[in-house]
Amino acid sequence: MRSLALLLILTAACSSQSGSEGPSQPDATDTGTATAAATAVPVPTTTADVTPTATATQAPTATASATAAASAAPVETKKLTLIKKELRVDGNSIVFEPNRGVQKAKYDTYSFDKAAFEAKVGKLPLAADVEVEVEIVSSGMKSNKPSDPKLPTPMGGISIMTYECKILSVKK
Repeated sequence: MRSLALLLILTAACSSQSGSEGPSQPDATDTGTATAAATAVPVPTTTADVTPTATATQAPTATASATAAASAAPVETKKLTLIKKELRVDGNSIVFEPNRGVQKAKYDTYSFDKAAFEAKVGKLPLAADVEVEVEIVSSGMKSNKPSDPKLPTPMGGISIMTYECKILSVKK
């Protein structure tokens, strides 16, 4: 069946190059089922053919309107229980990686400014787990695939969502 469809496509291409006008006549072996496969469907080939969608990079040009939009956006807050064994120092930030010892397809990572964290929560290592309420300042997603293709990996790789956070309150 595929060879028949390929033959029809090649025949149509050859007849259009030879300058013949009108549709080509099907041969005796054509059952009529392959004609739908030979019909061309327009597919966008350039970015000009694709309808543009709004992205985060298409910010307003006026800084006043961008500032007003940012101030009008609701603040996203989240309550976290910081487990002392899942906290680590990474340069000028403290990183909280919950459930990192469990194999999953998606991980969340929370990053805090080191000076602000130590002022509100204390220095690492913490004596006990701490509950905090944080404001999500920004977030970003990245996907990782292991370099060894034989390792078990979820479809699409391992997703890591990173949140930049500011501590609002601490409950010890």
